[in-house]
Amino acid sequence: MSERTTSTPSATKTRTGTEQSRSRTVRLITVSLGILVVAVVGILAQRSQQTGPQPHTSAATPAATPTTTTSQSPLAQLVRRDPDDPAAVGPVEAPVVLIEYADFTCKYCAAFAEQTLPALLAQYVEQGKLRIEWRDAPVLSQHSVNTAIAARAAARQNLFWQYYEALYARTFAGNSDWSRKELIDIAASIDKLDVPAFTKALDDPAIVQFVQKEARTSAALGVTGTPMFVLGEEVVNGAQPIEVFRQLIDAQLATTGKG
Repeated sequence: MSERTTSTPSATKTRTGTEQSRSRTVRLITVSLGILVVAVVGILAQRSQQTGPQPHTSAATPAATPTTTTSQSPLAQLVRRDPDDPAAVGPVEAPVVLIEYADFTCKYCAAFAEQTLPALLAQYVEQGKLRIEWRDAPVLSQHSVNTAIAARAAARQNLFWQYYEALYARTFAGNSDWSRKELIDIAASIDKLDVPAFTKALDDPAIVQFVQKEARTSAALGVTGTPMFVLGEEVVNGAQPIEVFRQLIDAQLATTGKG
């Protein structure tokens, strides 16, 4: 996936020219962001109907014909390319970016993590052709929120993907225990993870607020089921097989001349 400010009539009367200019700029930025969100919501909804099964299904369907990503596209603007993002893997300058909106307690998200992600990492990420950016979309229950917070606590130690793997291994195996003790036990199973620091981070308001903000943003963009992926101009809905991702990634790489 707005904050508003107000002023009193008396304050408005005494604004300087600079303050009025700043106010107009803020309004323009707010309107622009609103337009972007509305545009993305519409595109996500439309593409979601065109590509693959509905969320929480795993049947494969033919992917939609890929189109070229442009810098002006609202979907393209979802890409962050933040070099300090601990929940992203792959070079920041990779020609193709896959955004994953997912829930750690979702069994179809776990199927992607167990069956599809390893091939994408080996064939594209490790070759410098693909970057994968995670987005929190905790849509199922409070356990969804708690596991997202735990993964962000691990991210504090740059161990997000190790925790991601450990969480999804349990989800894929049918685990339904997402108690605080279980989340800490998972942390303890990860090499070089500082468990006391992790445990303290579970209660850090900054992490809780970050996950809540990610959840609101995902919901505002129309992500009501998981997994959902944004790949250039395409929305891939559901735990699709590797062939669907290969088709779309290869088509985008071809347009960049880096296939």
